[in-house]
Amino acid sequence: MRFLHFLVFTVLLCCGTTEVLANHVLGGNITWTCLGGDQYRIRLTAYQDCYGYDLSTGFPLEETIFLIPSGCSSSSFAIDLEHISHTEISDLCPTELTFSSCSGGVNQGTIQFIYEANVTLSPGCNWKVVWSNGDWSYYINSTLFPQPFYISSIINTNFPCSQSPTIISTVAAPQIPYLCVGVPEAHHLGLNNLPTGYSVDYSLDSNQILGASIFSPPIDNPGWSLPPGMTTSSPSSTGITINWTPGGSDLGTNVVRVEILIYDASNNLVGTINETMVFYVRNCAVTNTQFTAPPVIATGPETTLTGSNNISVCAGDSLIFTVSAFNPNPLRSVTITDILPIPGLTGLAATSNGTNPANRTYKLLTTGANVGTFTLNIHAQDDACPNPDIDDAVINITVHPNVQLTFTDTTICYLDNVTLVAQGLANNAYDWSVLSGDQTPTPTDNVATQIVSPDST
Repeated sequence: MRFLHFLVFTVLLCCGTTEVLANHVLGGNITWTCLGGDQYRIRLTAYQDCYGYDLSTGFPLEETIFLIPSGCSSSSFAIDLEHISHTEISDLCPTELTFSSCSGGVNQGTIQFIYEANVTLSPGCNWKVVWSNGDWSYYINSTLFPQPFYISSIINTNFPCSQSPTIISTVAAPQIPYLCVGVPEAHHLGLNNLPTGYSVDYSLDSNQILGASIFSPPIDNPGWSLPPGMTTSSPSSTGITINWTPGGSDLGTNVVRVEILIYDASNNLVGTINETMVFYVRNCAVTNTQFTAPPVIATGPETTLTGSNNISVCAGDSLIFTVSAFNPNPLRSVTITDILPIPGLTGLAATSNGTNPANRTYKLLTTGANVGTFTLNIHAQDDACPNPDIDDAVINITVHPNVQLTFTDTTICYLDNVTLVAQGLANNAYDWSVLSGDQTPTPTDNVATQIVSPDST
């Protein structure tokens, strides 16, 4: 059955049939766990870009790998690995994930697939485990397209029940890191589950392409070179750090294969993992987020704007005004925040509307308790990743004491006197002046009384 499986798969491969992952593969690795009795659990981890790939239409439930022995009399065969999981690992800020290509957006999106199966491997062999069922992503830096991808590992069963570590790749620590032009990066390629006493060696090299056949040696990517300035540091049993400051010419996907040699406690080479990964470089230059000039774009009918940022209202009236901020990049989302409540303006409420431009409206029905001058600090920030742009503004708010005329309809004769009373808010002192009539009013704090003698009505 294994031989038949191999023949059928070879015919399909020769005819150009590929799985759904074809033309989207950015990298991946093959690791293994010894189960005892010559049984191994094989795991394929595949990274792929999401451009033009719709998960809702389905994904491969199986991926086929080849197992090719050397140094022994065993025969080659192929097995199907079963789908275990798939997870988006796009190295984007939370606000950018909405526009990930994995969700149909324009931002570079990356998804990680995991496939596993058990297999029996004869002892005394060097088993090359190969996954090559399609092409490298068109976004990988190369001078030749299409390129049949080639991801492999070697399991040395001359040392029974050897183990491999696993490559740590999670949403929080993806192995397809996104970098910014000109920003230094120290990316940690982490290992997990390396057996006690084992050790590892690392080296950087080209990603690999399928040779003349699945049995032929792979070909190094003809368009590949180590990105200028890329170095490694701190190699250990838990991983290695890859250091790089990408330049403007490095924009896009920069592929690297990390060869990991695995040694047991007796320093025997028991296996090799080829972790192929991509450093995705983008231009993170900020675009200017700013408040409008003036920042206040609208006021209520009882609210007055003076200058660009001075708001005033009389006590008892409604304080209503709206501020606005924007970014010239239409894909940016802007948020306006503040620090509320303001002592003395308790009850000032704010509601937000829109993201670019972003508007925030403030409302308060004022009372005499709000009389005074206050400062509202507002802050605008966009969702650029990883370097958001910001702007700040200050709004000065003055609540003036109000004045009410106290009167009662009165009928008098010609040239008779009548007393008028003007009253302001309690606990506030007023300066009273007479425009006409009796020049000797009686002002007392917040009340002024004046006797007038109207000659007509």
